[in-house]
Amino acid sequence: MTTSLLLMILGLVSLYYGAEWLVDGAIRVAPYLKISKVVVGLVLVAFGTSSPELFVNIIAAINGRTGLALSNVSGSNLTNLCVGFGLCAIVGTLVVNKKTFGVDLIYFALTPLLVLLFMILVPGPTLPLWSAMPLVGLFILYLTIIGKRPNDDEAEETTGKRSFLLGFILFLIGCGALYGGGELVVRNAVSIGAYLGISETILGLTVVAFGTSIPDTVASIAAVRKNETDIAVGNLLGSNIFNILLILGSTLLVAWQGLTADPGIVMDYTVVTILSILFVGLVLISKNVHRLSGGFLILVYLAYMVYRVSLVMMG
Repeated sequence: MTTSLLLMILGLVSLYYGAEWLVDGAIRVAPYLKISKVVVGLVLVAFGTSSPELFVNIIAAINGRTGLALSNVSGSNLTNLCVGFGLCAIVGTLVVNKKTFGVDLIYFALTPLLVLLFMILVPGPTLPLWSAMPLVGLFILYLTIIGKRPNDDEAEETTGKRSFLLGFILFLIGCGALYGGGELVVRNAVSIGAYLGISETILGLTVVAFGTSIPDTVASIAAVRKNETDIAVGNLLGSNIFNILLILGSTLLVAWQGLTADPGIVMDYTVVTILSILFVGLVLISKNVHRLSGGFLILVYLAYMVYRVSLVMMG
């Protein structure tokens, strides 16, 4: 257990530096490709930091652990929403531009609702195989929409091939460090959980989800510290959208069967849906997410995790 704990700490360090390199690389690459930092956050950074969730879910699908796959996504989205946005707001007030992120906020709020509806339509707490088609279809549509966005950054930068190459290398190294760090955190957290007798369902919702979400949160905090709030916001919004549409869609296709978990999974997606809609409502009323709101989000996350674990322990 001591070895697992040390390896998990090493994974956390790898995640931190991986996030720093990924954000630095993305910022350098963006001007050369003439794409806005909003798209960088929504696509490049979000996809890079979502790779641990994708890897964990594919492995879970191959091994038939569909409950772990479902709870990993719900837990990851809850972590990104509450812990990710919460910590970023505490580090520095987040400005979420309604005009810039309009489509993304709609996807952010409605995609978990879509999954919830799919699970309600079939008997039992199951996400049916046929839902892969609308999920992947909506993901392709989303990429098409954001791909057509103009570069509306106020200050357009220029960069040479050397700077672009350095940025690209930093981005790849960052993705690798995030991937390796996420792998270390998840594998050893699961090992520790198994040693302590924690169930697979709770592992997926808590330890695994939190471990795979660390890259998203750390990358956004790193972006906020560099005053790149568009990248921070875009990363968290994009990560949650990717988790629902791309990762759940891919998991269904790999498993080639519905994803089934315990009945509590419906409650998890209900909470994610309600909080996502409330978050969008907050942004529409006031585009700034202040420290107070950030602290409240973190408290909500902790309260729900305690409640959810308590239910399983009592059951």
